[in-house]
Amino acid sequence: MNHLFLLHEIVEYLHFQFPRASIGISGSIANNTFKESSDIDLLFVNETILNAYSISFYYKGISVSIFVFSLNFLSQNYNRILYGFHNMPSIFILQSNIIYDSTKIISVMKRYVFDILQQRKILRHLLIEELKKGISNRLETTNSNALYKKKKSLYWVCKKMIDIFFLQNYPDKVTTKKEGREPFILLKEYSPNLFLLMSDILPYKENSLDLFFKESLIKKIKEV
Repeated sequence: MNHLFLLHEIVEYLHFQFPRASIGISGSIANNTFKESSDIDLLFVNETILNAYSISFYYKGISVSIFVFSLNFLSQNYNRILYGFHNMPSIFILQSNIIYDSTKIISVMKRYVFDILQQRKILRHLLIEELKKGISNRLETTNSNALYKKKKSLYWVCKKMIDIFFLQNYPDKVTTKKEGREPFILLKEYSPNLFLLMSDILPYKENSLDLFFKESLIKKIKEV
């Protein structure tokens, strides 16, 4: 109950200070699964703010996070949402409960994200082939002796392979916070070969690059 009381105080303060801003509540409070240790997650949208950032603080002993998004930010990150698996900002926006939205901007943002996820479901086979081509090209052209460049390619390709896994198995799914932060949980259950490959490579160790950049890996990628 304390969470709901504090939520009301924070939301009303923000509304008083920014009467034209749109405010929503997301996270565990939005879906009524919060516990005593849960934090308060707020969505804040103001037409004068074009970027995205977050502010975190403690209020009367409760952790509070205010996430600021904009349509401009979503538009600039269209491909990241379309190809990616991470829950932020997709699930945060989609599952937010609107408190104040006089300009209907949160409603528009929710529809925008929903449409991208529908596109991902419809176009997933094309997206997967594009990702595989990108991975193969990256592996074939990474010939620098600079360690940091090889490590950069290593993590880039790992991320793209996990993107492929989610497109194949969860094209219309927005991951939970835990799944987004720990995709290996789902990899281990539904793609053991990919899980074993990632386990051999990550976290970075001495033989990671040797394993990752040999030609046989390109064949494994095609089997993902």
